[in-house]
Amino acid sequence: MGFAEELPVYASKVQQTIEPISRKIQDFQQSAGNLTNDVHPTKKVPEVRLQESPTWPDYLVRGIGSVWGALIIAGVVPFLTFFMLCTKDQMAIRMDGLFGSKIDAARFITNLNQMIRGFVAVATLSSAT
Repeated sequence: MGFAEELPVYASKVQQTIEPISRKIQDFQQSAGNLTNDVHPTKKVPEVRLQESPTWPDYLVRGIGSVWGALIIAGVVPFLTFFMLCTKDQMAIRMDGLFGSKIDAARFITNLNQMIRGFVAVATLSSAT
């Protein structure tokens, strides 16, 4: 009974003790509310980078790769071309033997030569533009 009679006294003492803390909490909440109202979220804009179009030396370097690759190509292509030119008569005879009477080997080689020249010319012109 005594505790029930003294309960309002204890409650007022607890309220007086908690009042400064609750006041600080309310002030903090109000200042935080002011901060969130002042802050405007920024929209992220995607970054756009323009790339320069590659020049023909870039394509050449990309195609060759490394310096070693360029040296190998520079050494092997003339070597193979030399031997192909030295043995062109034997190649014509072998082509005749391979195709026999079905195809005229001399005309086939001439047509193939024209097609390769045309391909190289078109590839050169299209890569230059």
